[in-house]
Amino acid sequence: MADLAGKFNLLPPDDGGQAFTKFLQALGVSGAALEAQNMITSLSEEFRSNGDGWTLTSTSDLGTESVSFRFGEEVRSKVYDAIDTTSVFTEHATGVDQDFTIDGHTARIRREQTRDGMTTVCAYRGTSAVRKFRRTA
Repeated sequence: MADLAGKFNLLPPDDGGQAFTKFLQALGVSGAALEAQNMITSLSEEFRSNGDGWTLTSTSDLGTESVSFRFGEEVRSKVYDAIDTTSVFTEHATGVDQDFTIDGHTARIRREQTRDGMTTVCAYRGTSAVRKFRRTA
């Protein structure tokens, strides 16, 4: 199992963010919410143990969102500051998967952690985007 605790800062995307924009559009994010996501210049994700579970805190130019969870249990969450949903977090050998449902279809954010960083693969209905983060703590 991965050592999940840590803080990660988003690195600039290789494709200028085009794949992530397409992923957000597939999720149904549009208008002002999509524009706001595309304007983000700073994003960090932090995993902290909170006793019997975990807290994932995302901090960006748009604000801060936190979700506390236990592996395998449904929890209310807000995804990308735009989508209120229910998520299930599952631990795997190198990180965490976050599955959530939109319009009856499952989306997944797979977070793969290393000693130096984290790679997320966001996937929904045939669209995907890869985002890379640098570990800062």
